[in-house]
Amino acid sequence: MSEDNPNLLYFWHGARRWNNPPALHPPRKNRYEHGAGLYLSNNVERAVQYSKNGGQLVLCGVSPDVQLLDKVSLPIDEILQGIDLLPRVRNRHTIELFLKSVSEERFFHGDVPLLFLMNELITSDNLSGQNGLAFAQWLVSKGVDAAVQKIDANESYVVVFNPKVIVTSRIFDKGTARQLGSFLPLDQQQAGAKNGLRM
Repeated sequence: MSEDNPNLLYFWHGARRWNNPPALHPPRKNRYEHGAGLYLSNNVERAVQYSKNGGQLVLCGVSPDVQLLDKVSLPIDEILQGIDLLPRVRNRHTIELFLKSVSEERFFHGDVPLLFLMNELITSDNLSGQNGLAFAQWLVSKGVDAAVQKIDANESYVVVFNPKVIVTSRIFDKGTARQLGSFLPLDQQQAGAKNGLRM
């Protein structure tokens, strides 16, 4: 896409406004379906939808070294520390019991994928407001930059917890954004980069 940064992974972001450098904001209740982060999509029409009336369409270039949530596992003690840093956790005891049982029965006391913890905190509605920001910062401290949520074979969200992986960002009007078009999902862009193919 860019001659200056040929290896970056490109996605669209639709928002009411965009600030540089990008930063996370406390998510509102029921507005963090896949975690508290900056939501990017490879699909330009999805970004147009989220930009709404008078919003901005931002082309984001993401580092190819982005570390994804589904690739990181931790010992159960560290998993529970991630819960302890949140001041108010609904159903804390139930969540902790579930994660301990997952560690014992499914992973035989081995490391537990962080995705399990994320899913529990989302479904129990524990990541709105400052809780969401605190948890995103904790994920980054554990080496997680973003999560991918597949919509279908051609589209996926990239939920960025670590804004530093957004190397470049540029605002476009709707018409120009549509001319630039959509991009491949993240995994296909990464595969293309490894094979020396430019976007």
